[in-house]
Amino acid sequence: GRHGRVTAMALDTTKTVLVTSSESNPGKILFWDVIKGRLLRRISNGRGNIQQFFFNDEQGTSLVSSSDSGIVIWSICLNQDEDSSSACSSPCSAEQDSDGSPQDNGLLWNPLSRSCEKSCSSGLHASMSTGHCLAACPDGLFRLDTEGTCLEVCPVGYIRNFTSFSCDPKCLGENPYYNSNSDSCGFTCPTGQFHNDNLKVCTLNCPNDQARDDISKTCSSRCPFDQVLDPSSSTCKSKCPTNTYFDPHSGRCQQTCPSQLYKDVQSSLCLHSCPSNSFLHEPTSTCMQSCPPGLYGDQSTNQCVQTCPATTKYKSLLDNRCVDHCPVGYFTERLTLRCREICFEESCLENPGVVPLDMTISQREWGLPELATFCVLGHDGQKVTCPLLYGGGYLIFDLQSGDVVGRQQARSLNRVSAYAQSLTDVYAGIGFDNGHIALWNLADNRFHQTLKSKHPVTALLFQRDDRFLLAGYDDGSIFTWDVVSGEKEAAFQGHTSSVTSLFLSDDGSLLVSASDDKSIRVWELASGAIKNIYRYSQNILSVSINPEKTLIVSGNADGTITVWRLGSNNDLVSTFLNHGGQITSVTFINESTVASSSKDGSLIIWAAFTAQELAGGVILSDGPSIDNMDFDPTSRKLLYQTEEKYAVITVDRYLQDETVFLGHSDSVT
Repeated sequence: GRHGRVTAMALDTTKTVLVTSSESNPGKILFWDVIKGRLLRRISNGRGNIQQFFFNDEQGTSLVSSSDSGIVIWSICLNQDEDSSSACSSPCSAEQDSDGSPQDNGLLWNPLSRSCEKSCSSGLHASMSTGHCLAACPDGLFRLDTEGTCLEVCPVGYIRNFTSFSCDPKCLGENPYYNSNSDSCGFTCPTGQFHNDNLKVCTLNCPNDQARDDISKTCSSRCPFDQVLDPSSSTCKSKCPTNTYFDPHSGRCQQTCPSQLYKDVQSSLCLHSCPSNSFLHEPTSTCMQSCPPGLYGDQSTNQCVQTCPATTKYKSLLDNRCVDHCPVGYFTERLTLRCREICFEESCLENPGVVPLDMTISQREWGLPELATFCVLGHDGQKVTCPLLYGGGYLIFDLQSGDVVGRQQARSLNRVSAYAQSLTDVYAGIGFDNGHIALWNLADNRFHQTLKSKHPVTALLFQRDDRFLLAGYDDGSIFTWDVVSGEKEAAFQGHTSSVTSLFLSDDGSLLVSASDDKSIRVWELASGAIKNIYRYSQNILSVSINPEKTLIVSGNADGTITVWRLGSNNDLVSTFLNHGGQITSVTFINESTVASSSKDGSLIIWAAFTAQELAGGVILSDGPSIDNMDFDPTSRKLLYQTEEKYAVITVDRYLQDETVFLGHSDSVT
């Protein structure tokens, strides 16, 4: 305001520097910082009043002024000090070539911070040809928002938008990936190519600055939530290589953890504190399941110590821990305070600490990633497949190691509402709450096709061959889909509310369905005719039929389980009342034995005719809610799943041969 009437002004292309001239300062040019509102520097032409300004280049270092005495072209270096006498050079060039041109050192001039930086801040775009961060791309250049750069030619998979002067992706919606070989858009990329999630294109290899996921064939800035980045190969892996640890701050595997973090040998993670079941070895900043020889795990401090505290003074050689007393079968060695096994044979000295374990049931369990749901057993008894709750992705686990051996990334925001797997483990059907069913070929980990309907999918079941998929919907309808053609082949109409469960007899002739309309319907699969109808007072959530097609069992919303005789309507055989919560799943594991799970965390194996638990049949009595259960009769394995884990049980001990005599209509006396 104190410089008089402004006669000329101009704003540079970054919109951060304003140039002015006024009547009170004829011949003087003032440079202002628009962001901070302060004077940067002043220069003088000494040739009268200036009438017009304009910048002659995109980085704002060439200024043209017009005055009464003529036109002057200025070379301006605003990144240099006001009293600098050096020639105007490129702002961020460290050295110059023999011809005087600046060398490219990868740094960009940021006009907001007035400094050289590796990347532009939010709202600015990098002009690689000039090494400047610009608020808007100059004429002739196009803005690529995903990379924050200004380009003359848009990358593969993008087209130039001459209205917004931006690079817009060619592919949008349900087919987001561009394939340059076929010049087409697709839901997934061809075999052998990677999905570049940043640019939404199919590429043969991932860029050096992106993580490569070989299972889902994806390039992205970070690995999936259940993977870690191995920097030596830029590859996403299920866990860090041996002797490396995952740093959550950098998202990478490292040989040493940052300061204040500890190496956890069990999980290969860098942690702020050791897990409750491990001990800290201070010299190496490592969490260990068992302390090194000569040291013992103190459970009160979770540290490896040389001498156990007075409260737990005894040293157990069984697992190198401090204990308050020696276990059964061991005695206290007074001189060393060690627990030694009571044994008079040389074999005990060669292998101390071995305790025979009498397992009443064979069970293994593994932790689950967040949002994994509807886990099912593969029919070879070797794998477990778990779809993710949103988007249609899935994880395949090896049943022996628990490692992820197959994966597909989620590709939408729709919620998964049902899942089924074919008997040959070739196809998987994932149902969504928007009425769509995504079919995947598990054999080669590839997308097959989408089956579309109007109503949310509530239940799925493959027929005995891989050709047909049965789908139940929330309006009570049931349809048969041809997996090859994608067409509806048959309809089963009768339920008046959401279908909750579908089950096929072993010979594939009968379909059993349950519904929120409080009924069970038995259908002849070939004709679609209704064979029997069973009604109950509560919503029915799960249903199963025994191999001989003589009994049906149903799990109900009120926590009861009912056994029905197949052949006549509403012929109730028995009612099981030992669960304390809503039933989540029921299944026959032989002709007359049932396994059932509940929201109260219980899993019980019991006899269908007597509704009595078998000896040792209470597998779980309480705990986290059991959300899902699956039985594979071929491998005779039973899977159950909670929010945090899945476990697999071998049920051979409950599958004893028995003879059942039917005929009496009342109590046998």
